[in-house]
Amino acid sequence: EDMVNSKFDILISSTGGVGSTFFIDFIAKFKNVNPNNFAVGTSPYKHASNPPSEDFIKKAIFLYGDPYNAVLSINRRKIEFIHLRNRGKIGYHRDLDEPIDLKEFLGSGHDPFGMEEQFESWLNSEVSYPIMFLKYEKIWENIDRIYRFLELPIESMDAFPKRLARNSDWNRVDESIKSVLESVYGSLKNRIDNLPDILIKE
Repeated sequence: EDMVNSKFDILISSTGGVGSTFFIDFIAKFKNVNPNNFAVGTSPYKHASNPPSEDFIKKAIFLYGDPYNAVLSINRRKIEFIHLRNRGKIGYHRDLDEPIDLKEFLGSGHDPFGMEEQFESWLNSEVSYPIMFLKYEKIWENIDRIYRFLELPIESMDAFPKRLARNSDWNRVDESIKSVLESVYGSLKNRIDNLPDILIKE
């Protein structure tokens, strides 16, 4: 069966660089969720530009987080071009795992991933299912609310993956990288910092 086109009840989507892989893997033990494993550029779900309108989707979680750290995480794993293809941003034909100079990559002042546009589109879309907007940094303080929303078996809560130290931290990069992150993602970071840990759009 074509995994990418199979139906599922729970959609988990994200901006990228915010833990969606571990999150989908865990939730998939209990619920029928969108696939985590797919050929580059073939899944319309994991990093969807806006909430899909498929009628089989019952609930969604949109994972997002500090955009500086998300971009650093993508850069650290050398997956910029993979992520661009997964976001449907075509026209990038470099080697998929080519290391990227972040200052050069963001140098135009333009966000190649379209994170802000994706985020606003999710926040402002009207769909038939409820969406939980969940900050990556606040997952562990809100496991009970995630469990209630997804109706997961409470007895499995202890098995939820433990928080690991973030490998990508913008506080530890040099000033020139900080300033390029700020020029491209500063307004989005500000907007995210001012939102609650969890927002549920019914």
